[in-house]
This record gives sequence, structure tokens and C-alpha cells, in this order.
Amino acid sequence: MDARILLVSITQEDLIREQWPLSDQTINKLVQKLVSYHPRVIGLNIYGHQQQNLGTNLQNQIIGTCLLSNIGRLEVPLPRDFPLDNIGFDDVVTDNSTDQSIRRGLLFSKSTDKDSQCKTQFSFAALLAINYLEKQGITYNYTKNQELQIGKTLFPHLDKNAGSYEDTDAYGYQILLNSRHPNHLAIQVTLTEVLTDPVNPNWVQDRLVIIGTTANSLHPGFYTPYSSLSDQAARIPRIFVHAQIASQILTTVLDGRPLMYYWPDWAELLWIWSCSLVRAVLAWEWQHPLMFLLVEGFIFVGVVVITAGFCLQAIWIPLFAPALGLVFSGFAVMGYTTYQTQKQNQAILLKVEQQEDAIAQLSLLLE
Repeated sequence: MDARILLVSITQEDLIREQWPLSDQTINKLVQKLVSYHPRVIGLNIYGHQQQNLGTNLQNQIIGTCLLSNIGRLEVPLPRDFPLDNIGFDDVVTDNSTDQSIRRGLLFSKSTDKDSQCKTQFSFAALLAINYLEKQGITYNYTKNQELQIGKTLFPHLDKNAGSYEDTDAYGYQILLNSRHPNHLAIQVTLTEVLTDPVNPNWVQDRLVIIGTTANSLHPGFYTPYSSLSDQAARIPRIFVHAQIASQILTTVLDGRPLMYYWPDWAELLWIWSCSLVRAVLAWEWQHPLMFLLVEGFIFVGVVVITAGFCLQAIWIPLFAPALGLVFSGFAVMGYTTYQTQKQNQAILLKVEQQEDAIAQLSLLLE
């Protein structure tokens, strides 16, 4: 669990108690109580259409959010009176071509809409992490190749053909997410718990506090790679997605946790070709059907172990393509050797028949 983060969830029960949209008075009371415990950064992941005095006198201590416009969706403008440097966009990236899951984190993007009011460089999650680290003396910059570097840690942007992706929408600046299990993400408290009870100071002091809604009535949430687990909800609220991205940035910079990496295309092709070549050579050496199946199974297990080993080191390499290469190369060699054997047998039979005919003709002459 990431002890640097505290999540303040506005649940469905909180909405029934306080009503939606939350009043300026309620939000300000919540923020002021949290500020009294001296957090390092507060992120407010709430859209304030009707708020007039949100975060009064505390705007410089809070990271707010806006929403970029998209197809079939209007943008959400900047919160009133918040400095632009304290605003991050709320947009996230899903795998639209597969299962709608979130496996990538969008760190920054530039809106192409000239009339957009959500003119902010960083995403909400990235801005939270950057502000947290800056207050520790760790700043960000860009390399000559325009890649993001925070402290001494480089965050290479996602290639559109990364791993098993093929021509994916790699717009903006994205990274692969190495998500924590939802049960081990961060300490959580509810809005009502903060407003009505004392909060453990150790949960707030010098921490990154993220405030956001978890009520399904406001947003159904997003699918993640953990959605298939029986003990997890099918979707998670937006606040948890931002917490995952912010946590990954912090743990990468401060703890040295590796980012998800992938091989370039030429390395993946070499890996697939090598697996196929090894299988072809072994299939040529051991052509007995039983030996063929044993070798096929042994090599397949070896490829799975190698792939899993790289995965544990946060390196994503292909598994399905090399497995197909094993099968195809093995059966191709087996088919070729069988064909050659049949040709040799036919040649031998033909030669034997010719010899038998010659012997028969010689026998007739001798008679």
C-alpha cells in the first residue's frame, strides 16, 4: 500500500447526506480540516459547475481539475479563481479496441481546440505527483528528445506499437501502467468520516490527499486489468485511476520501482524468429512423434517461463506469437521430413520394382 497517498472518497451515502452538487461550504470545510493536518498536496477531483467560492483562500494549496472536450462530450471549464498552474485535466485513456480497460496513463496533452478553456499542460494525476516531488526538491524537465524526466528518472513516452499494441492511439504523452492491486492502493476515508470524526494525523501529514467521488450515480467508473477478479468490482471510480498514475510516478522516482518496458519491433521479431529456429532445429534432430510432442511441450513451457520472468522485471515481451512460431516451425519441419521420407521410399520402391522387372526379363531369356 502506498503510504504517501490518502484517498477521501465521496460515497453514495455521502451524497444522500450532503446532496449533490456539494456546496462550497461543505467542500471548504473538508479542505480546511485536511489543511489543518498539514498535507503536502491536496487534489480536488470534483467538477464545480455551480461553485463560486471553491477553496476560498486556499486555491494555491489545492490542485483542481477540468475536462477536455471529446466526441459526444462537452468540456468542463477551469474552476473559478484557481491558478492555471494548479489545474490538471481529468481525461484518461482506455483500450477502446479491446476491452475498454485502462492500461495506460496520460501524463500531458495539448488540446487542439483553440476555444478550449481547459488549457492546461499536465493531467490531474501527473500534476499531483509533480507538485508532491517539487516540495521535496525534485523537479522535472525535458530531454533533447522531448522526453519527460523527473529528477534522475526518465519516463519514455509510449510508442503506438508498444508490446502487443498495434497502431494504438498514442496521442499526448502516455506511459504503460504498472497498477497496484485495488486492495493495496492507499488508505481510504469517506467525506463523512473526515467531517464528523478526528482523522489520524499520520494519514494526512506530508501526504498526497486526493478527494473525489466514488458514487456510481455520478459516473459508472472504468474497467481495469483487475476487473476480472471475483472479489473486485467490475469498474473503479476515476479517483482510483488518478491515484494509480500518481502512485506509479512517485514510486518510480522515489523507490526505483521499474516502469513497464517493452522491446522495439526488431527485438520482438528476433525473439519470435529465434524461438521458431530453435524448434525447427530440434524437430529436425528428433523426428519421432513422441519425442516431437515432448520437445514441443518442453520448449513451450520454457517460452512461458522466460516471458513470465521478463514480466516480473516489468518488461513486456510477446508470448502468443512465439508460441505460434513453435507450433508452425515444428509441424513445418515434420511435414517436410515426412514428405522427403515418402519421396525416398517411393524412389526405393521404384528402384526395387525396376530391379524385379530386370530379374524377371533375365529369367525369361535364360529359359
